[in-house]
Amino acid sequence: MHEIDRLLDPALPPDERERRIRRLTEGPPEFSHERIDLPKHEP
Repeated sequence: MHEIDRLLDPALPPDERERRIRRLTEGPPEFSHERIDLPKHEP
């Protein structure tokens, strides 16, 4: 996680930083159904 913090622009607002970190660690939402390491969500 420290690596990601170091790479992100420090001028970004906190909510945008969180969004980018989440996207990097969890992947794009359009592919979340493909992840085998995450629990399946009921539609």
